Amino acid sequence: MVGSCIQGLIVLNNLDTYIFQAWHGTLLTTAVILCVSLFNTLLAARLPLIEGVLLILHMAGLFAIINPLWALIRGATFIFCIGDIDDVLASPTYEPFIQVFYDATQSNTGATVMTLILLVMLTSACIREFATASRQLWSFARDQGVPFSAWLWHVSPRWNIPIRVVLVSVVISTLLSFINIGSYVALNAINSLGVVSLLVSYTVTITCLVWRRLSGTPLPPRKWSLGRYGLTINLIGLTFVLPVLFFAFWPLART
Repeated sequence: MVGSCIQGLIVLNNLDTYIFQAWHGTLLTTAVILCVSLFNTLLAARLPLIEGVLLILHMAGLFAIINPLWALIRGATFIFCIGDIDDVLASPTYEPFIQVFYDATQSNTGATVMTLILLVMLTSACIREFATASRQLWSFARDQGVPFSAWLWHVSPRWNIPIRVVLVSVVISTLLSFINIGSYVALNAINSLGVVSLLVSYTVTITCLVWRRLSGTPLPPRKWSLGRYGLTINLIGLTFVLPVLFFAFWPLART
């Protein structure tokens, strides 16, 4: 998504001269993957500090985007700013939210700045997700849960990180980005499956907590607890997740 957003910005600022090509997005995505992999290899020792800084930027960026565009009533303001939905979906940037930013600000600079804030947030998420994916693969390899576990489980004494699983993650991510060349719709479908999987995992986990709290069954021992506000927070979480999960299965357009 970061690569496609960058390409969308290129279209926005060079509408008359730039010719949109799917493989451009693939190259940009590959560049982002390589950049993210550097944070998980050369800068791995500084990763906790980097993640802390990125968390602050993420929250600051979220605050900066929400307040000017959505104000206090985010949904209503966003809908008001959308304008003609067909025009937004037919945006030459191929990213409807960039078109919404432009329509709301009527400025390439304004839309670019707002999109760059989101790009920082998305890139920070990529760094964390890449670290999580590679470490999870290493954990499965350690437990002999994937093919070639003995090779994947190796930790480089020089780098003190599982460099092989990082390289495998780079290769898999890059290969997935090549789907964009053949079909942007297919790539979006794969990305949507990832979103749905995350939402299902959230729903199952929170539902189990709600069930235990309502039935009076004691929760397992833990180091941190929401206390008496736990049930309320869990119900609010379900209220947010369930509608998103429901609409995540819907197609983007009529077929």
